[in-house]
Formats: sequence, C-alpha cells, structure tokens
Amino acid sequence: MAERYYIDALPELADRTFFYDTNVLLYLYYPTMAGWAVTDYSHLFADMLEQKMNMVIDSSVLSEFINRALRIDYTAYNERSKSSRELPQYAYFKNFRNSTYGEESVEHIQDLAKVILTHFGIDTKSISKADIEKSLKLDSLDFNDKLIENICESKGYILVTNDLDFKDSRVDILSAHRGFLEPTEEQ
Repeated sequence: MAERYYIDALPELADRTFFYDTNVLLYLYYPTMAGWAVTDYSHLFADMLEQKMNMVIDSSVLSEFINRALRIDYTAYNERSKSSRELPQYAYFKNFRNSTYGEESVEHIQDLAKVILTHFGIDTKSISKADIEKSLKLDSLDFNDKLIENICESKGYILVTNDLDFKDSRVDILSAHRGFLEPTEEQ
C-alpha cells in the first residue's frame, strides 16, 4: 500500500526524491489567490530548498504549468476586457496568445519556467508504448496524471500534489491536503 504523508512529515523523508505535480507549481509560481494551499506549499518548498532535498519534475509537468498559466492569463484578460472599452476582446485563445498582451504573458511565463528549472531536476524517463497503453485506462486520473504516477512508481518518487484525484494512487504522496489522510474505499 502506498503511503500518505502530511507536509509535517518532511523530516522523516529527507532521503527521498520528490516529484512535484503541476497544481503545486501553480501555487508556488503562479498563484491566482491567497489561501492555505499557497501558504502551506510555499513553506514546504522553502523547507525543501533549505534542506537541499531532491525535487524533480518532467517535461509534461512543465508543459502543463506553462499552458495552464497562459490559460489563466487569457481568462483574466477576457474578464477585464468585458468591463473595459479600451481593451480588445479575444474570443479565441490563439488570437490572445498572438496579441501584444499575450506575447507579454508568454514571455513572463517562460521566465517563470526558467526559474522553476533552477530549483528542480528534470526526470528524463522515456515513455514506452506499454506505459502509454497502461495510461489509457479510464479511471480517476487523466492521461498526464497517469504518466506522472508511472514515473513516480517506477522511480520510487514521492509525489507532491494537492490533487485528490491521486487519493487512490499506488504511489507515495506528500500533501498539505488533509483529504489524503482520510481512509480510502479500499481501507
């Protein structure tokens, strides 16, 4: 059975490698509002940096971060443009992305990605045809989450996530979300 750890268990996990999920990267580098998740994961991240713990992501997580942050900017821009006659509205995402506002957003997010790369190692596990076929099975995890689960399982990483879709996952999880500490259906 995979283990579930609350963030206060960090000292007992010092020798492990931690794989960060996209949602936690968004709390750290692109928070849209203040709240317990931003605060808790920021403290966890600071502790891990201070203790020089091994933290990794992969290219799919970085891609999800970049794409999600850009979508956040697109949605926010469209909301602002609805109440302002001075801002053009962008009905299509690609129109926004190719606009002056979108290009500035892309540049900012790319700069953040470079900062992320200074703090995280990159897992370069090759995804096999068998890994992909295994990840196509429908359950609570989407395709990218299944790929993350596969990496963590094969490498023995602890997944740092706030996503309860992983609650019944077969990998060890470190989270600030207390929902991970509640018994699962299998228990």
